[in-house]
Amino acid sequence: MTLYCISYDLIDKKDYKKIEKTLKKYKNFHALGSVWFIESEKKASVIREELEKATDKDDKIFVVEIKKYWASINVSGIPDWLR
Repeated sequence: MTLYCISYDLIDKKDYKKIEKTLKKYKNFHALGSVWFIESEKKASVIREELEKATDKDDKIFVVEIKKYWASINVSGIPDWLR
């Protein structure tokens, strides 16, 4: 499984329920407002395309693979699978 960090900005219509429903299909952690971590065997581009279907044309989506090291501060509830 690959670990990804997903970030998005919903511009005009802010339909968070639709994009969150898509993200919750994966093993996930909602870290900050519009920042999620997910595990998937899919490529980043495939995940992006799935999220694109759950957003509007003017929304912004960023999907990045997390390879090895990461750090945070004042983020609670980090699951063991993400550590």
